[in-house]
Amino acid sequence: MITLLLALSLLDWPTTAATVSNKVPRLEMQKGESKGVCSGAVFLLDDGYAYALTAAHCVSTSTGQRIDVTANDRHAIAMELNNILDLAIIRFRSHDEQVFVFAPVPPVVGAEVSVVGYAFGVDALVMQYGHVAQVYNKESKTVWLDVVTIFGDSGGAVVDSDGRLVAITSQIYTGGLFGQSAHISAAVTLNAVKDFVSDFQDKLKKAKV
Repeated sequence: MITLLLALSLLDWPTTAATVSNKVPRLEMQKGESKGVCSGAVFLLDDGYAYALTAAHCVSTSTGQRIDVTANDRHAIAMELNNILDLAIIRFRSHDEQVFVFAPVPPVVGAEVSVVGYAFGVDALVMQYGHVAQVYNKESKTVWLDVVTIFGDSGGAVVDSDGRLVAITSQIYTGGLFGQSAHISAAVTLNAVKDFVSDFQDKLKKAKV
């Protein structure tokens, strides 16, 4: 018990919040007359560009309709997509962006995490806090979080108390019976994110040869 209390006392979320502000770009999308806001997580700076993870449903369309995207008010393009994983990588001109460090291992059940994004599509970064509810949900193939996420958070970062990336926000599940409300958040797992990024970086290296 003493060890647990000491561990909890070491969590320093205010410091973590200060370190992530330049790592989560605000994405704006427009498909025809429809507009929306999502979030991202920068993982690479290369040759004047920032590369950020986001949710595939933010930047793709099943109808083939044109979609325009900006990141931090700059033109952005989708470089890689996987609709099954709900992951995408966008590229945009970097200014003062910084990159996330990936956590070495996925978070365990009960671990405290924060969802970082632009909830409700607001202009300023929002951080919501909660815990890992299920490390791997077999039905959705995601990590489930006991965190209240909101539209605008999609594609944003899920971080641990050290500010390391542990997942990418994907879906929100809501429901309830007899007047009760239920809410759980789903995020793309750390292992899936790392594999996706590794494959993309391999392609990027080959393209430069």
